[in-house]
Amino acid sequence: MNGYRTAILWLSLSACGTTPAPESPASTPSPAVPPLSQPAETVEPAPVEPSRVEVPKPDVVDDDRDRDGIADADDVCPAEPELINERDDHDGCPDEGTFGIKLVGPTLIKDGKIEFETGKVVVRAESMALVEELGRIVRLNPHLGKVVIEAHTDPRGSSAYNMALSQGRADAVREVFLRVGVPADRVKAVGMGDERPIVCNTCPPGDFARSRRIEIRFPELDVR
Repeated sequence: MNGYRTAILWLSLSACGTTPAPESPASTPSPAVPPLSQPAETVEPAPVEPSRVEVPKPDVVDDDRDRDGIADADDVCPAEPELINERDDHDGCPDEGTFGIKLVGPTLIKDGKIEFETGKVVVRAESMALVEELGRIVRLNPHLGKVVIEAHTDPRGSSAYNMALSQGRADAVREVFLRVGVPADRVKAVGMGDERPIVCNTCPPGDFARSRRIEIRFPELDVR
């Protein structure tokens, strides 16, 4: 009976133009389809600036040959750097100052000598003012560059002893320079020992005093 009713229902639906979908076993859900990627956002390119043409600069004319900060046109001594020592400091010349301190080439010369206690590295009291003034001059002239303090001994004694003595004396002068304000990175102390004695053929025998000396040089002036 149930089969008969089903057949009648089928025929009725067919007459109306509607066909029921046949029953099918449970279908497996189709795999998820990834969404279509969105079209990339269009970015307008940045406007390109026209290339700049580099105009060559004219050659820089060196108008301060001795590099002392005074232009050659105003420099009385354009080939010699000014030595700041409160003596005509604006004329461009290395004028002589206190204790006869003057710049000759790369060397700072002076009247008299820096004396030390015999066989020691202690500056004598009577030489201390000279050493302090030398340090002050070095401090006032940074345009001269770094300074080297060379200490020399006479040829008496062993080379090792003289080298140690001279290094100690150079260090003693350097300490005075630092005390009066010379930056530590500007000054170097070098002991030369008896490597460069001063030979004096006309001096009395046994006169070794000339070889015992302190020399103060500005090495950068050698290459200017």
